[in-house]
Amino acid sequence: MSNQNTNSKELEDTKTATVFGANGKVGQLIVSELLKRKYHVRAFVYKKHTLVSNKRLKIIHGDVRNINNVNEALRGSNIVFSALGSWGTKNKDILSFGMKNIIPTMQKQNIKRIISVTGADALLLQETQTFLQKMSRSILRLLAQKILDDGEKHLELLSGSLLEWTVLRSPIMNSRKKETFVVDSRPCKPWETVSRKSVALAMVSQAYEKSFIGQAPFIHKT
Repeated sequence: MSNQNTNSKELEDTKTATVFGANGKVGQLIVSELLKRKYHVRAFVYKKHTLVSNKRLKIIHGDVRNINNVNEALRGSNIVFSALGSWGTKNKDILSFGMKNIIPTMQKQNIKRIISVTGADALLLQETQTFLQKMSRSILRLLAQKILDDGEKHLELLSGSLLEWTVLRSPIMNSRKKETFVVDSRPCKPWETVSRKSVALAMVSQAYEKSFIGQAPFIHKT
């Protein structure tokens, strides 16, 4: 079990993080939190962004479908955060397509740690479903089949890699400022919600958390 608390080790060394989806609602919060923790941040954005200028922030414009753009975004980084999302996109495959480029490029550049986020209904291969998960997934398949498939494909790609990966599975997000949360193996209930701020904090906290490497835990508000 993990919460938002981290120890002093997080500030020991200056590190560089790449954030994919940095111009999204969660991505912007991740960038802000990393800068607070003295990281140098390489923010990968598609088209326009509203990130505030900072001497430790480098904006990299590109398309995650372009492996050369991904290669540039990862250059010199120690850790990777993915806040990519397929909602509002044409093909609804940004997470999985992105991982097809991000994973081999990380391996090529000898970057091992990646922390990503997807919806709570996405399952790992061979994962047992609870009754509530079956119900929730049935509804999501009717409303957003491609979104669910994309999240699960990206999970499959990461779990089949040699990277030190963690995927945070989140219920429906809101814009509240509540920052208290817990990360554990309990599946989310269909009616659960969580703030984007909590999701961003939870993702950054995983940079110092070893117990969920190679796993896809869930985040719950407390």
